Amino acid sequence: MWQATWHNGHALAQTVFSCLYLLDLERTIPNALLHAFCKCTRATCCIVRTTIALADISEEDDSITTAYGLPLEGEGDSRCISLLNTVEEAVARQLRGSKGSSASRRKVFEDGEPLQDDPALEEGYYQAVLCRLRFRKAFHHTLTYMGKAQGRGLDIARKHVASALSELRDIRSSSAFLSYVHASNITDESRERGSTASGRSAIGFDESVNRRLLAPTPPRSIRILSWEDVSSFVLFSLVLLLNPTAV
Repeated sequence: MWQATWHNGHALAQTVFSCLYLLDLERTIPNALLHAFCKCTRATCCIVRTTIALADISEEDDSITTAYGLPLEGEGDSRCISLLNTVEEAVARQLRGSKGSSASRRKVFEDGEPLQDDPALEEGYYQAVLCRLRFRKAFHHTLTYMGKAQGRGLDIARKHVASALSELRDIRSSSAFLSYVHASNITDESRERGSTASGRSAIGFDESVNRRLLAPTPPRSIRILSWEDVSSFVLFSLVLLLNPTAV
């Protein structure tokens, strides 16, 4: 949601980098899943920012590329897909194990690193996490191949766009499961302000953390796109990439 809000024309400091994890990515290393996801997010943002800057065709109201001294580039970001593949394989293996009997689910729950406290819910959580990891990977590949000189990567990029669309459908489907599980913790405020697919407020974000990096003017209040807005925005963007004549 924060990345989509950045694409919608707001500053990195107020959107993507209001994520406390991204401000100190090294501290996420103990959690391989979180570290790989954040690293790929940062690498993707760097690709988008570089592409826009090199094209030199956007106005500030369209896209703010200023980094404000934020750690947008990091050592090893070029290997983020390798990290993401490793994590994806681990989650896929845990998902397969969670589909068995109650005893096998308990075994997976005990042997691996559970995503939450209820073994009966692990399958739904693994599915939700897996489609998000795969979407992030497909989106990164799309941007990488679209950046190839003279359009050499467009055909491969379209294949990754198709994969991203497939994963987006699974992400949208998983929101029903997440909303059901967390129904008791959803508030009207979280629905209105930056709620996640589950309807809960996101953990690890602070909208005011980077305000000192912005221009010396009264802090601009921005509206983080809601989950519903983001899913529609991403769906429209991917369909447009796959078939520019569709709209």
